[in-house]
Amino acid sequence: MPDDIGPDEQLSRHVWDPPMLARGADSLYVMLFEFPNGQPESLVWHRFVSGGIDGVHELGCTRQRERRAELVANGRKPEKTYIGAMTARSGNILAYRNPNGHGFRLEPDASGGQGKHHVNILYDSLPGAPALTKPDKNELKLRLCEIFGEIAHHNCPD
Repeated sequence: MPDDIGPDEQLSRHVWDPPMLARGADSLYVMLFEFPNGQPESLVWHRFVSGGIDGVHELGCTRQRERRAELVANGRKPEKTYIGAMTARSGNILAYRNPNGHGFRLEPDASGGQGKHHVNILYDSLPGAPALTKPDKNELKLRLCEIFGEIAHHNCPD
């Protein structure tokens, strides 16, 4: 674990509709965490956001405005909606390893592009672990949803 991210840090994942939730449903798709082409996913580090979960929601609303403007600029409907965030303790994320020795690692975003509050979550394998397979990845994504738990729902002001 990076020295900067202690085991008791609160990290949140923004949740979007679409594609993360079926319309009108409360069950999460596996797409909450996709790790496309092995790329990291983004988390919000509460230590660097004032106001706790309200600050996380404020960042989500800002991103919603930006994303919708991008969609309109590209001739598409502005349907991307921030609906809330799920939060987990860093130690709980890092503690999980599947039977094949695969889990996750956390890295503060060194690029500075998204701010100090941005943390990357990536797949991580123990030395000597077998190659990460598609079933491993699916199991890890589902376990991550369990670790993050319930959504703190939010509606952004218009």
